[in-house]
Amino acid sequence: MVRKRVELLDQGTPRPFVAAHGDGRALLEPLRGLTADAGEVRSLQARIRSSVQQLRAGGASWAVIGNALGLTKQAAQQQYGRDVLL
Repeated sequence: MVRKRVELLDQGTPRPFVAAHGDGRALLEPLRGLTADAGEVRSLQARIRSSVQQLRAGGASWAVIGNALGLTKQAAQQQYGRDVLL
């Protein structure tokens, strides 16, 4: 995939990407890492949403949830309120 994009970029001038990164092989490992990290972030976000739903269903306030997340109660409610099934 990276090689194809590099080839497309290489067709035009100037070639800042090709000049800086060659054929793009040096970027494959960081791209794989980024893809893996993004998957982990999505998984953690889903776990957080699930925890917030459980806490709200159990009667926890937005202030308590916000505090656990390092957010204000308003920020927690704005970010996760629409995910909560009451």
